[in-house]
Amino acid sequence: MQEIITLQGKEAGPTSVILVGVHGNEPCGVRALEHILPNLTLTRGTVHVLLGNPRAYQKGVRFTEMNLNRAFQEDTAYTTSEQSTYEYQRSREIMQYLDKATALLDIHSAQAPTAPFIFCDERALALAKESSPDVATYVLDVEKFEQGGTDGYMSRKGDIGICIECGQHDDPQAVDVAERAVRAFLGARNHIPHTPNEESSPLRKYFTVQYAYHTQTDTFTLVRDIPDFTHISTETCIGYDGDIPVYAPRDGYVLFARNQYKAGTEGFLLATYTEQLG
Repeated sequence: MQEIITLQGKEAGPTSVILVGVHGNEPCGVRALEHILPNLTLTRGTVHVLLGNPRAYQKGVRFTEMNLNRAFQEDTAYTTSEQSTYEYQRSREIMQYLDKATALLDIHSAQAPTAPFIFCDERALALAKESSPDVATYVLDVEKFEQGGTDGYMSRKGDIGICIECGQHDDPQAVDVAERAVRAFLGARNHIPHTPNEESSPLRKYFTVQYAYHTQTDTFTLVRDIPDFTHISTETCIGYDGDIPVYAPRDGYVLFARNQYKAGTEGFLLATYTEQLG
C-alpha cells in the first residue's frame, strides 16, 4: 500500500482521512483497504488514505522508536530526543492531512482476542455509530488520560476523530470489521451512496475512562492476563511496578492492561460503565 493516497469525488463535499497501520503490527486496516480501493469511486468530497507508520509496518513491529499514537501533541510536549525519532517526524507529516479534514477514521487491532470497540468523544458518537453498524461498545474520554492520539488531535481542533479496534491482530474477522467500517464511514460522510440500516444496530454500551496508571519503573508486570473490559473491585492487585504492588484505586473495567518495560508508559486504564448514553 502507498503511504498517501488522495481520492477525489466528482462533486464538492467534505474532506476526511482514513488512517491505517499507525502501529505496524496491526494489519487489518491495510488489508481492508487492499480489498476496497481498487474498486472505490467517490461521488463527493476528498478522502486522504494514509499508511500511518510505513517503517514499522514493513518490519511488523508496533513502532520503531516511539509510539506514533502518542505523538500528536504540541511540539513542547516532547523532548529533543523524542523529536528526533522517525515516528515524531511522521506524525508531523500526518498532521498536515488531519488539518485539512473534518473527520478521521483510525483503524487499529488488539494483541489479545477482543470484540470490536470504538474510542471517541461524545461529540463524535453520532458519526461513530453510523460508521460502525456492527460495533456495540464505545469508550469515551481516553484522551484525557492517554494524550497524543490521532482521535484526540482531531477533537482538540474541534473536529471528529474515531478510533476503531477491530479485533485481534491476525483474526480474519478483524479485516471484515475494518472493511465494513470504512464503507460505512465513507457513506456516513457522503463520499459514497449510503443508506443507514438502523434495524441491524446492536444494543450499545458505553464506558468512560476515569483513571490511568503510568509506570514508575522499567518493569511493570501483571499478576495475570487481564482481558479488556474485565471488571475489578477496589484494591484488586493489578501487577507489580518493580517490586511494588499496584492496586486498583476504584471499581471499574480494565482496558489495555499489559506488561511494560519503560517508566512513564501506560500500565492500564480503568473505566466506568453505562448501558445507554443520552
